[in-house]
Amino acid sequence: MFQPKTIRRLFSAAALLAFSAQSWALATDRDQPVYIEADYADIDQLNHVVVYRGNVKIRQGSIGIWGDVVTIYTDENNDLIKAFSDAEAGSLARFKQMPDDKPEEVWGEGERLEYWAQENLVKIFRRGKLWQGQDVFTSNKILYDTAREVLIGGDRSTSGTGQGKDRVRMTIQPKNK
Repeated sequence: MFQPKTIRRLFSAAALLAFSAQSWALATDRDQPVYIEADYADIDQLNHVVVYRGNVKIRQGSIGIWGDVVTIYTDENNDLIKAFSDAEAGSLARFKQMPDDKPEEVWGEGERLEYWAQENLVKIFRRGKLWQGQDVFTSNKILYDTAREVLIGGDRSTSGTGQGKDRVRMTIQPKNK
């Protein structure tokens, strides 16, 4: 049976996933409860790893994360180090959040989503897509620095080869006047 301290650590780890996107989510999100649903949870306190499996849904305020497997890594203080959301074959892992200073939610999806907390870096792999409203950015590899608001897509090793294997595609709508 879990001790109350253990349960608090589990929930604080999940709250960190839902998450340290605090730098780019609504300021009020961190004050909201965290809701987690999964078919299975494996909590390894000694190694500071929590793995949720099976139709995982995590929500806190405007932030939502969905995946088939979500793995959260924390340090000894239960501060988030990294979090990964993976999709099973044929499906996609997804996230959404509402930025403080924007009128529309930001959505992202890919076969694998990674959040690296210390680097403020979101990585989206394979069938990656990031969008807000009708503005869309797609690539097999997307890196988004949330602190500096820098977005990188594609693969530099194929740049200029004309192969088109991992082309970046963007749709940017005109601003309303």
